[in-house]
Amino acid sequence: MTFIFSEDVDSNANTRSNASPKSDISASKMATQVKNPRHFKSQPVLRTEQQPGLRCTQRGHEENVTKAPYQDALEKLAALLTLTDRLQVNPVAPPGQEAAFSQQINIEPRPQLPQVCETAGHRIEQDAVSVITQPDDNWDEDEGDMYDDQGYKSAYSSLSHGDSTTAGVRTMLAPKVTRKVQTELEIAKRVVEATTTAEQIEEEWDTSLMAEYSDEIFNYMRELETTLAPHPHYMDIQTVVSWSMRSVLMDWLIQVHNRFGLLPETLFLTVNYIDRFLSVKVVPLSKLKLVGTTALFIAAKYEERNCLSIQTIVNIGNGSLTIEEILKAERFMLSMLDFELGWPGPMSFLRRISKADYYEIETRTLAKYFLEVTIMDERFVGSPPSYIAAGAYCLARMMLRKGDWTAAHTHYAGYTLSQIQPLMSLIFDCCSDQMMHHRAVYDKYQGSQFKHAAVFVQTEINKGFKVFPGQSY
Repeated sequence: MTFIFSEDVDSNANTRSNASPKSDISASKMATQVKNPRHFKSQPVLRTEQQPGLRCTQRGHEENVTKAPYQDALEKLAALLTLTDRLQVNPVAPPGQEAAFSQQINIEPRPQLPQVCETAGHRIEQDAVSVITQPDDNWDEDEGDMYDDQGYKSAYSSLSHGDSTTAGVRTMLAPKVTRKVQTELEIAKRVVEATTTAEQIEEEWDTSLMAEYSDEIFNYMRELETTLAPHPHYMDIQTVVSWSMRSVLMDWLIQVHNRFGLLPETLFLTVNYIDRFLSVKVVPLSKLKLVGTTALFIAAKYEERNCLSIQTIVNIGNGSLTIEEILKAERFMLSMLDFELGWPGPMSFLRRISKADYYEIETRTLAKYFLEVTIMDERFVGSPPSYIAAGAYCLARMMLRKGDWTAAHTHYAGYTLSQIQPLMSLIFDCCSDQMMHHRAVYDKYQGSQFKHAAVFVQTEINKGFKVFPGQSY
């Protein structure tokens, strides 16, 4: 069985069915309309009616956040059942409103994940990082109680290092490449080439998947994801900001991104700009919100067809930022990033992997939920986006009982099952307490617009789902 989209999509479908024959859209015209899915509904429009404020739980205040209008263009081509309907279950209450998670199912203590010495590539050498210890004058202002005044909520991540601002991340996941892995990848490539035609290997409507240049394009993207990666331990140079405060900033940015219905690529690019900037510049706490807002402004310019206006960015700050501050911060951030803005996010790699399943919607939607979960966790900062996309997609397939990780998946992802197993375990571990670990992501994906993906994951966990049977968490 499959699952449907939001009511808006259904109503649009009914309208089209009642239209005159002259207004019917042929299959060829519909295919033409979705040739640029990355720019579908990219017009950022804030609704004119009264909007509820962004969540601020530090003062015990909560309000629902308006759901974004964004949908993947490909998802309008099929009428599918929701994930909760697929399981024939009712949406479960959010964690925290039920009994303790450990009382719902029997879960053994999770063993420590293997330590990975080799982290993902980054541009900042460890010796160079230790030299940057003082904030620049442009960012050095009295913090006072600005952290509370700016409306940030207290960090709830169970991975928070507390008051320590220099505690390095203990687990950094990166793919291990061995001779056996290289052999498996070569075999998978031969299997795909032997069983498919050149036209079937890549979709011609996506410029990033052009059949003639696909190998060169993705090889270059794999180089860029390493070259433009943030330093995985950049928090060691920060004197005030901590991983806990980063998770607070990400929670707020996800709410803003969702409210304006921006592209998924914009969100991941924003996170990359923030992490890269904090890798080379010490930032006082009072400027952390400015860093996040400026990164969103630049990322929207890069990805969106109609980007956010400067006045909209000012309004996002609720009067705490001025146009002059944002423009000055934009110039400064661009210079610190060396104007290198083309970091390839996980969405491009996710689309390539989904080719193995003919762009099956259920798996893609659930995988996008897992991708946004990784934003909130510092342990994924140094992981390549192609690696995270492969782990999220494989975990989604496993939770949906879609079958094994085949040679086609290995070829399009560029990773074997043995490489992504530790990553899948870590992503699944992040979902054990959704409301505590990634509240904004849970709120976003629990609705019908995203097929109740967050509710589906919680239901599967409550039923005792494990990534690898026989393995405890």
